[in-house]
Amino acid sequence: RPPRSTLFPYTTLFRSAAYAHIKDAINLEPQTSAYQAQLGEFLASYGKNLVEQNIISQEKKDAEMLSAFKTASEIESADIDFLVRYAQAFYDVQSPDLGRAQELWQKAESLAPLGFEKDEMRLNLARVFIMKKDFPQALETLNKINTPKYFSARDALKKKIEKTEK
Repeated sequence: RPPRSTLFPYTTLFRSAAYAHIKDAINLEPQTSAYQAQLGEFLASYGKNLVEQNIISQEKKDAEMLSAFKTASEIESADIDFLVRYAQAFYDVQSPDLGRAQELWQKAESLAPLGFEKDEMRLNLARVFIMKKDFPQALETLNKINTPKYFSARDALKKKIEKTEK
């Protein structure tokens, strides 16, 4: 996971001021992955408030969040956690690019070193296939899951497919 200990103490500043400070940090050190991840996390958590306060638009919030997570994952290309957080960010946007999300989850699956980690990526990949209404591919992906702790999530997604197909 990206280092959460580096997150700016949002509770001590107004959110708009925190947003400006994070952007200032990125302008000073754009190749610092922690700052990029911090911006992404901030927008994922508080972006709705910024939109409601008309500080940024929904489209800008989504684009900036995805860009921040993408940049962090590129800076830390050897760290799968940054890639996973980038892929997860597509769940947090109004109009996700499901094709891009699929690519990222497939890459994360291929990079995951252990079977249970691969299964975690497969659950997310299946979720994207379901969002794309590609149910055969979702089922094929879910049937590859072998880790017992993920069986209930796998089965829940299979039930979701059954309900949606009817």
